[in-house]
Amino acid sequence: EALAPWVESFGLTLSDLYVGGSVAEELSLIMQPGRAQAWVCGPRVAVPLRSEQRFRIGEQAAAMRAHVLPLLRLPRAEAREVLHGAVRALADSTERPAAGAELLGRRFSKAQRRELAECLRAMDDPKRELDRVLDTVRTHALRAGLLACGDLRAALRLVLGEYFDLASVVNSQPALALLRFWVSTTFRSLRQQLGQTP
Repeated sequence: EALAPWVESFGLTLSDLYVGGSVAEELSLIMQPGRAQAWVCGPRVAVPLRSEQRFRIGEQAAAMRAHVLPLLRLPRAEAREVLHGAVRALADSTERPAAGAELLGRRFSKAQRRELAECLRAMDDPKRELDRVLDTVRTHALRAGLLACGDLRAALRLVLGEYFDLASVVNSQPALALLRFWVSTTFRSLRQQLGQTP
C-alpha cells in the first residue's frame, strides 16, 4: 500500500513485490523482460517509508521510465564506458561491438542505426556530448527521487554521504542540481499535484 502510489505516480504498475534482498532496509526495482516490473523489499522495510526509501523509489522509477535503469546502476565511469562503446558500435558496423552492444544493436533497426551514426557525425565532440546525456539522465533520476521524498537533507545525504557541508554541496554538480530543483516553483507545483506538502 505504501509503495504503489509512488510507483504509479511515475507511470509504472506495481505488479510483484518480493521480500528479501541483500540490504535489509532497501527497496529495489528489478526488471523482468516481457513482464511488468517487480520490487524487492528488504525484510526490515517498515511503513511509513523513510525519506531515503522514497527517494530511491522515485529515482529508480524515473530511470525505469526513461529506459536507463541498468545504466544508472553502474558506477559513473563504467556507465560512461558502456554508453560510449554501445553507441560507437551501433553507429559503426565495422567496429567490434562493446560488451552488451551487440544485444543492444539487435533492438535497433538499420534506419535507427543510420540515424544514430548521423547524429554522432554532427557532434563536435561525441564523448563529451554523450557524457552530458549521461549526466542529464542521472540528474533527472535524482530530481525524481527528491520529488518522491520531499526531503532535501535526505537526498543530499544519499548523493554526498552522511556528513556534508555547504562546500561539498557547492562542489558537486548533482547536489547543486538537487538544490536548484528544491527551490524551484516546478518542484512545489509537482509536489502539490502529487498531493504532497511542498
